[in-house]
Amino acid sequence: MPETYQDVKVNRDGEVGVITLDRPKVNALGPRLFAELGQALEELYTDAQVRVLVLTGAGQKAFSAGADLSSSFSGGIEGIDEALAKFHGLLDRMETGPKVIIGAINANAFGGGLELAMGCHLLLADPGARMGLTETNVGLFPAGGGTQRLPRLVGLGRAQEMIIFGQRIDAEEALRIGLVQRVASAPGKALEEAIAWAREVAKRPPIAVHGALQSIYCGLRMGPGAGLECERQQFARAATSQDAMEGMAAFFERREPQFKGH
Repeated sequence: MPETYQDVKVNRDGEVGVITLDRPKVNALGPRLFAELGQALEELYTDAQVRVLVLTGAGQKAFSAGADLSSSFSGGIEGIDEALAKFHGLLDRMETGPKVIIGAINANAFGGGLELAMGCHLLLADPGARMGLTETNVGLFPAGGGTQRLPRLVGLGRAQEMIIFGQRIDAEEALRIGLVQRVASAPGKALEEAIAWAREVAKRPPIAVHGALQSIYCGLRMGPGAGLECERQQFARAATSQDAMEGMAAFFERREPQFKGH
């Protein structure tokens, strides 16, 4: 039976599973939302009909405005460390999970909201969206993985500038520097176009795509040597799959391959 959630919504659109952050008014992040998002991910990861996930926010104000400051920093140092460890674990699961996640940044994404978005594999933003790691504006700094993920996406110098000054940038600037990969064609189209993009991803060979992503993140986290070892292992798995046989047969027969994930 599907889970019942309060702070997220889960919908299925054919091969695409959509998770919507739904915590009015700005989808602020908190312990219950993190827990429910983790449960929703596992629900869709184990759904054989779903090949690609889309993560977005409800409403027109925010994908997520970041952490709920009234509840996220209680419990002293131990409480803060525990909350951050759970957030890190959630983002790690997103990055290394079995299915591609596309983030549809429907509106503003600040602080932890942008950190959550950066846990997705691909990002598409509404043309009116603004985003940034703004924590230094309130005497903090991004500790939900932002200090690690932003530099690898936009480069060290630009990331340092954005973090030090708590900068907010628009969607076109985010596209230019590589923070997002696409900007929607018109306001309000981010989710629709992210789902269309997800359908294109769903046509790709799941074993090969997952193996490539595993290799990428293994190398980023543990260095090139570990990344190459992971690459060899994952390639052997992909090369001996039925999808590889189908892909090569389709190539020689000059037709579109039909990948099944086997």
